[in-house]
Amino acid sequence: MPKKRYIYMDTSDLGGPEDQLQLVIEAPTGVVYRNQYGGYSCLPGHAEGFLMPILPGPDVLPELRDIFENELGGHGTNVRGFSWPPGSLNRVRRAVEDIGMQGLTYDRDDHSWPGPFDCALRVDESRMAVLDEAWIPVITADGPGILTWSNSD
Repeated sequence: MPKKRYIYMDTSDLGGPEDQLQLVIEAPTGVVYRNQYGGYSCLPGHAEGFLMPILPGPDVLPELRDIFENELGGHGTNVRGFSWPPGSLNRVRRAVEDIGMQGLTYDRDDHSWPGPFDCALRVDESRMAVLDEAWIPVITADGPGILTWSNSD
């Protein structure tokens, strides 16, 4: 069995753009994407799968950053006694739903081809325990995924 390849996703450490949303569709690909998440908690996240292009509106990342960095104070959701303030989780849901992704379409030979950018994401509420700054579990047209960006710490 081939070894897994690990890719660190924080492009700001490599001189790339800091404010960039990325979506990992979880699948057994042998490629594992890593990112630090959770604000000051600095949690090590990893998801095996493949990167998928997304089309976030211009206000999506600023909205998510405002929720986690300002409203929640940058401490992350994995701290003892955390509970979502009224309206904050709804803001996260709305921001995630404003992101479009390119779904996969299939021909009759079972080959997959990119489809239109019309598949909205939604928060995967069955995995709320890991929903945190820079690490949002989502449901996509192609299965479960992780929406991530550079952690604020």
